[in-house]
Amino acid sequence: MFLFFKRTPVVTDLDLIQQVLIKDIHPSMIFEEPRHSALFQNFIVTNSKLAKKLRMKILRDDLTDFFLSAVKNTVDYRLKNCIERNDFMDQLIELRMEFI
Repeated sequence: MFLFFKRTPVVTDLDLIQQVLIKDIHPSMIFEEPRHSALFQNFIVTNSKLAKKLRMKILRDDLTDFFLSAVKNTVDYRLKNCIERNDFMDQLIELRMEFI
């Protein structure tokens, strides 16, 4: 007998989730609605230096804005409430403090 389980994220701070996840982005949106056709995506991946000079992007602007705002809101929330978890986000916060 095979059991299939849906992956669910583990949430420890409900307030953080309410503040950070403003939009409801479904994970399949990244793959179902690409910014460019497969030919352009292949060009961007194989010629990354030229694609950067031409300012070509793989992800759509709404997805980029969502991820950037999620990181920014998480960093602001942790700094405001003095939360340390010794994870990647804490390393980003330390790097931010070094350059300010």
